[in-house]
Amino acid sequence: MAVLKTVGEQLAEVQTAISAVMTSQKYEFDGRSVTRADLDSLQKREKYLTDQLSTFGDVILGSSTASGKFEVSFV
Repeated sequence: MAVLKTVGEQLAEVQTAISAVMTSQKYEFDGRSVTRADLDSLQKREKYLTDQLSTFGDVILGSSTASGKFEVSFV
């Protein structure tokens, strides 16, 4: 079952990822190379979530809309 997160929780995760990318985009450990997410993509997601937060508040997207309808999806 998927864990549903509020817009604020998602925004916090994206901002944490942006901080990680700004600190180190790529690194190696024990002979393995790790590359973090693309900064441009993260910044676009951050803008989207910031817009959603200002429009709808700290809600779980898709669970409640301005029309009052509820949508639930199970994975």
